[in-house]
Amino acid sequence: MKFEKIALVYNSYSGMLKPSWKLEPLIEYLNTASEIITIDVAGDLDIEDEVIQACQDGAELIIACGGDGTVHSCANGIMQSGSEAVLSVLPFGTVNDFASVLGMNDKIDQFIEILEQGITKKIDVGICNGLYFINVVAVGAFTDVGYAVPRPLKKIFGRLAYLIYGIKDSLKYLKESHRVHLEINGDAIERDITLFTITNSNSVGGFRNYARPIELDDGNLYLMLMKKSTFKQAVKIVMTYLSTQKFAGETIEYYPIKHFKASSVDLMKIDIDGEEGGRLPIEIKILEKKLNVLIPKD
Repeated sequence: MKFEKIALVYNSYSGMLKPSWKLEPLIEYLNTASEIITIDVAGDLDIEDEVIQACQDGAELIIACGGDGTVHSCANGIMQSGSEAVLSVLPFGTVNDFASVLGMNDKIDQFIEILEQGITKKIDVGICNGLYFINVVAVGAFTDVGYAVPRPLKKIFGRLAYLIYGIKDSLKYLKESHRVHLEINGDAIERDITLFTITNSNSVGGFRNYARPIELDDGNLYLMLMKKSTFKQAVKIVMTYLSTQKFAGETIEYYPIKHFKASSVDLMKIDIDGEEGGRLPIEIKILEKKLNVLIPKD
């Protein structure tokens, strides 16, 4: 094992980690191979603060055991600490977009193999209104679905719960649009928008190939605008995705970005890596190759 000190971040209250013995083989392995710091955030512990402290105490690897929200908090902790600690993901959340992009799964034996034989890679990180993000910022329609779904439904239905809630409110969302002032790499435009996202990967909300081909270290973030659509146009977008696995249509626009601003008289909600992120306005920049992640060798 190439890491001498490792911090394992997990939530023993999480439905995906009950019973807690799911982690026992990993903890046993880590205890024999490295010095381990266990951070159980089931109580009132703040993940970011705990990760910052672990980095200051010399942790070389932070294992985020959970979903995208846990990964987001661990990444923010590493970035705020200013350390070169490596982030690794063991996906036990309802939706695990970032883990899937990294090629990680929840098999403990395979994860241990990656600890021993995996490689590190520097990836780009976005910063939105002072918060770091590694996967997506979303504004507008559907952005509140992730935290509107009751916890019991998440435990029972998993990712399907998000889909159920999204479909339930889809007609309401599709009727909404907001006039938004956008600055894309310094160029100003205005659009009537239902939804826009800024992504660092092509997996968002469980949708694969959400945007055009994206690499985590290509030096760009990617803006997708869904302009005001008729019901017919919206249905066509969905049908195109189902047949081609790509979001495309006459009301969809894509832009590679390095610097982005958005404002509106409407206080549209912001979602950052699946967590509530306040409301417009926003300013987003990219920090190129700023975070170390552990990935499978192949």
